[in-house]
Amino acid sequence: MGQTMPTNISPVSPPVRMVGSRAAIITQLATITLASANNPYGVLVGAILGHAICAAIAVTCGKLIAGRISERLLTAIGGILFIGFGILAALNGA
Repeated sequence: MGQTMPTNISPVSPPVRMVGSRAAIITQLATITLASANNPYGVLVGAILGHAICAAIAVTCGKLIAGRISERLLTAIGGILFIGFGILAALNGA
C-alpha cells in the first residue's frame, strides 16, 4: 500500500514554522525584558491578555473569512503571498 502525506503537513510547513518560531522567540525576549524592568505580575497579566485578545481576533476574522471565501481561493492567495515574500526575501538577501 502507498503511503500518504498527513493532511496537517504541507510542503511549506518547515519555513512557516521557522518564521513562527522566530516571532515567538522575539516575543518571549520582549516579555522577559519588560518583566525584568517593570512589575513582573503586570507584565504576566498583560502578556496573557494580549495573547487572548489576538487569538480572539484571529478566530473571529477566520470565521468571517471562511464563510465568504472558498478554501481553494484562500489556498491560492496564501501560495501567491508565500512566493511573493520568498522573492522579496531573496532580493533583500535574507
